[in-house]
Amino acid sequence: MPASYNRDLIYKTLCKALVDTQDDLQWGSFTVSDWRALVPFARSQGVAPLLHYYTKRRDWGDQLPVEVREALEREYYASAAYNQLLFSELRRILEALGEAGIPVIVLKGAAVAHTLYPDPALRPMNDIDLLVKPEHLFPAIKTLKQIGYHQQKITYHVVLAGGPDSRVNLELHWLLLPSRDPEALITWVWDRVVPFQLSGLDSQACFALDPGASFLYLAAHLGLAHGSNKPRLVWLYDLFHSLAVADPISDFSELTEKAVRFGWSLAVNRSLSALELRFGPDLPDQLFEQITGVTDQSDEQFMYSDQNDYAHSFSRQSIRVFSLRRRYSILMGTIFPSVAYMKDKYRLQKGWLWPVGYLRRMADLLINHGSN
Repeated sequence: MPASYNRDLIYKTLCKALVDTQDDLQWGSFTVSDWRALVPFARSQGVAPLLHYYTKRRDWGDQLPVEVREALEREYYASAAYNQLLFSELRRILEALGEAGIPVIVLKGAAVAHTLYPDPALRPMNDIDLLVKPEHLFPAIKTLKQIGYHQQKITYHVVLAGGPDSRVNLELHWLLLPSRDPEALITWVWDRVVPFQLSGLDSQACFALDPGASFLYLAAHLGLAHGSNKPRLVWLYDLFHSLAVADPISDFSELTEKAVRFGWSLAVNRSLSALELRFGPDLPDQLFEQITGVTDQSDEQFMYSDQNDYAHSFSRQSIRVFSLRRRYSILMGTIFPSVAYMKDKYRLQKGWLWPVGYLRRMADLLINHGSN
């Protein structure tokens, strides 16, 4: 990416390009440096394949230089290739869990890529996120190890790696998000599922969140886990289109009540404000009247300063749903993750240095615990 470019111009233009707007996209204001930065910047925001898609379908597409359009096409095919790998592994994972009698909810990118996007390749993914019930967590880990996955670490989720050359990262959750009432949240989530459809998948135990629950989850997750930073455009685009799907059928008063009950009202407000700022004011009046008009200031406890704060706070809450024996297992997985994870996390070039990495990790955990 060039050392000097107009980030604000590129960001605002991308926001307009991703929605069907009649506004001037100001492509004519781009300098040579801006054009060079456009594709890397769109990639960093997770929307390069989408930009390629819209250059083919909107009348401004031919305003982009040929080399930019060719670079966007390469981004699309790279996303298509990696997503094909991820969905192939997802199919294998879901079949194995289904055969073991473990129901599972598909979350985040893998869920929205098939339900909100006309082509799954338009939604770049880095990993697979799944949710199981707390009582199924350890049987699920055992099942995944049987098909070649190995555990990397445990925090508020279990991170496993597997697939061809261990290129696929899987995050296995048992709680959806930090919550004022975790037990009620677990019940609500599993009451708000619909079958997850994936070509070639033959399992009756695979689900996704229904449109209303998916919208609330995406909004709360964005505000809780990423709210203190400038959110990536792909996350806002997910939320934008989940709202379009949820709006005709959702009872926003019920979603508002759940946002307050679970401690998410401020996070959801933050996400919707970011959405309105970047993708325009054409959001349902009913939504803003009911959700943005109801906040509980006690939800401030769930507004985290950064992702580390979110991770450590969520980890402490997540472990409480288990017995003491299971808590001990999770704690050991947190303190002593795999050697492969330690080498990557702490950039340990020499194999014999990995014990030093564990000392560094324990020091980091103690520092974070003391600051919280």
